Amino acid sequence: MKIALAPAALAILALLTASSAHATAGFDCTIEDGNIAFAASGHGPRGIPAPVQGFDGTLTVKLPWAAEKLKSIPLNTNLMQSWWEGGELKLLVYKETEGNDPFASVKLVVNTKLADDEDGYAGDYELTVQVPEKTETFTGKVTCSGE
Repeated sequence: MKIALAPAALAILALLTASSAHATAGFDCTIEDGNIAFAASGHGPRGIPAPVQGFDGTLTVKLPWAAEKLKSIPLNTNLMQSWWEGGELKLLVYKETEGNDPFASVKLVVNTKLADDEDGYAGDYELTVQVPEKTETFTGKVTCSGE
């Protein structure tokens, strides 16, 4: 038995198989200094702008005056914005206290570009930690491997 497909059905089938042929790419980023420890990974479709998917890892704030509940932040639910396209990888992680706790927050911005040798990403981070008594911002270097 031979089945004939209408041209519209053939076009839809071609789109579905083409989109499934796109490979995904992954990355791992690390920061380790006196202020924070950050280890994160994620992935996304290669070659097209899309949000980072499968983002996971931990952010440990090492500052003794930071809010206790914000010293260890799981990243899987705290990625607010991401950009991975055109040789740039940018991440925004944000977490604040909840409930009756005094307001405090941690915001980490990771801003990297593809290295000249195209063997990973390198750039800077900006960490802003806020508690009722003060707000301070710290900067440093970040590296990310990427495929």
